[in-house]
This record gives sequence, C-alpha cells and structure tokens, in this order.
Amino acid sequence: MKSRLSAPLLASVLTFLLVPVSLAASTTGTVMSQDVAGVLPVSNLKIDVNFQRIDTDGMAILKFGTVLIKTQLAGVRVKDKARDNLDAVLPEGARLQAEIVQKGSIPTVILWKGSVNLNTQLLAQGLADIVQ
Repeated sequence: MKSRLSAPLLASVLTFLLVPVSLAASTTGTVMSQDVAGVLPVSNLKIDVNFQRIDTDGMAILKFGTVLIKTQLAGVRVKDKARDNLDAVLPEGARLQAEIVQKGSIPTVILWKGSVNLNTQLLAQGLADIVQ
C-alpha cells in the first residue's frame, strides 16, 4: 500500500527545503511560521527521496512524493563524463535519504543509502570531483 503525504506536510517540508529560516520566520502567509521554525530539529533534516538523475549542470534531481527537487550535492560535483555511468552508485529510482545541509532555492544535500554516504562513494569511485 502506497503512503500519501498530506498537502500540509508536503508544503511544510518543501518550505523547509527551499526557504531560509530567517526569511520563512519573517514572511507572513508562509507555511513555516516563527513558531514552526523554533521546533525544527537542531540536526540536519533527512527526508526519503527517489533519485532521478544528474542534470547537465551537475545538480541531482530528486523526487519527494510527487515533486521533483533540484539539489546540489554537498562537497562534490559529478563529472560530466560520469553522468551516464552512475548506475552502480545512483541508479535511477533508487530509494535514498537526502540530508539537507543548506537550505535555499537549490538545497545542498548529502545522499545516504542506509549508513553509506553516497557523496563520498562518488568521490571514491572517481565519478565526482571535490568542490569548495
């Protein structure tokens, strides 16, 4: 049985991903109010996603519920020539966790498969370069 996210929950998570806390707390009419921002976990939020692809700009396209989210991988950039050879580490449709390390219009994430950090896996297999 597929679980469906309620619209308010989906809106809250997307707001958390895309809107910096300072802006969300000061914007009226936004799903995330100052009260909600105060109860967010101190550690980085991890959400369940499905990996879709790496686009031509090197951004990871992740599916959260029915929404596609463009994200930047924290600390790494997938090599252009490696985009077509990611199946061993990041097969299309793979169920992962995305740890949000920086919010914004393009969130920065660390991808996890169980306890394995896939960002470092990409580096170890020569599929990505380190970025500062």
